[in-house]
Amino acid sequence: MGIAGILLLLPFVQLSDSPQTGLGELVGRLHPLVVHFPIGIVALALGLEAINWKWPDSISVKGMKIVLGLGVLSSLFAVLAGFFLYRSGEYGGEMVRQHFWGAVFLSILLLATYLANGKASTDSGSLWKSMYIGLLIGANLLLVYTGHLGGTLTHGEGYLSSWMPDLRPPAPIEQKAREDLLVFDDLVLPVFQQNCQSCHNQNKTKGGLLLTSFEEMMEGGKSKKAMLTAFEHEQSELFQRMVSPLSEDGHMPPSNKPQPDSAVLNLLAAWIENGASDSLVLADLCLEDSLHPWLDEVIPQFAEKQRDQLAQRQALLESAPDLQEVCEDLGLLLTLDEDMDSSHFAISMQIPPKQVGDAALLELLPYSHLISKLSLPSAEISDDGLFHISQMTELRELFLQKTCIKGEGLAYLIELPQLTLLNLSVNSVDETGLIYLLGSESLERVYLFDTETSPRTIEAMRHHMPKTEFLEEEGPYF
Repeated sequence: MGIAGILLLLPFVQLSDSPQTGLGELVGRLHPLVVHFPIGIVALALGLEAINWKWPDSISVKGMKIVLGLGVLSSLFAVLAGFFLYRSGEYGGEMVRQHFWGAVFLSILLLATYLANGKASTDSGSLWKSMYIGLLIGANLLLVYTGHLGGTLTHGEGYLSSWMPDLRPPAPIEQKAREDLLVFDDLVLPVFQQNCQSCHNQNKTKGGLLLTSFEEMMEGGKSKKAMLTAFEHEQSELFQRMVSPLSEDGHMPPSNKPQPDSAVLNLLAAWIENGASDSLVLADLCLEDSLHPWLDEVIPQFAEKQRDQLAQRQALLESAPDLQEVCEDLGLLLTLDEDMDSSHFAISMQIPPKQVGDAALLELLPYSHLISKLSLPSAEISDDGLFHISQMTELRELFLQKTCIKGEGLAYLIELPQLTLLNLSVNSVDETGLIYLLGSESLERVYLFDTETSPRTIEAMRHHMPKTEFLEEEGPYF
């Protein structure tokens, strides 16, 4: 009882606000290592009892007592290490508190399980045995919950749950009658999403051409050529580029990208021949018979994709109040990222700025899938903080001017699959750190004004990463 009381008091113990040093810091940093011991032992104990149930007395009473004792001791040390890590100031937020409380209750439950096992081994009645088994099952269930929170803190939201099957019946797809489908919105635009928008979107506008909406497409690109010539598909610039030989420079999409099939080209031609209006419906087109099997296949696929996009949008709106509250507590500004068609958020510093450090990034991790822009100039972000940023897999633009970055943490950022812009101006980044970016396949612009990288190194990076601009200018702040 005394140990349980001490454990319950741990979350309320206040330590000095100054950073932990010495033994306390060492014990805290051991937490990620030692936490795996009780996880394995608790699961092992339940497995051994399952063996004993199937084949009685396969595992001795003494053996089970040793396993449970190791589980109790290792969980107590893991909680103690977690306590020092929690109080170090490196981790904070509601999820961290829930994880800590879950670990405390898990240790208490394991202690009760150990004591119940001892009673069950000396009492021939079934009550203590039933109580022991119930406590052991409860400890394993609590272990899953607490481990899920720990995995989420380290790897981002949905670390375990994202791999679990969705047992809910799929929501019905509200599908228009075929003749009422808008040719551009419901058929042509989804084709552009599959084949064209990787190069012609708000973040990557190849040739100045956007293909994310009818209005943007009609504006054309840098050449100012009209993309469509109504009623004349063979004269339309867009159609010409799609049917030109793969070897030609102007062919769209590029030869190394998936190419639209003949059904797509026939649909596009029929749409242009009937005026290429965004108000045309499928019933307005005279289609070849060969197109109908293709439509039978793609219309349900496109409708389901639209449903998923609407669901993502709804989830975004539902998450907004919680994320807004977190940002206000941290001294950050939250806005919709208009460049992402308002489907993601942009986060930036307040003016005048508040103190924002690596711990603030942990508070944002539960919402990492919603963040596409992060602007933290003059924040106290270090190379360790770049690990947390690397969990924000939707991130496209990152602004880190005048922070505490030296470069070794840049290795984490190459894991971001969609990061196109990185501003490192006015930092102590040197040649060694910059080389870590060589593994990135998505970066398009890197700003390096007033860093410790030499012109020779920057030139070498340009040579090895020809698709990335390395700019010796301060660059934008948002």
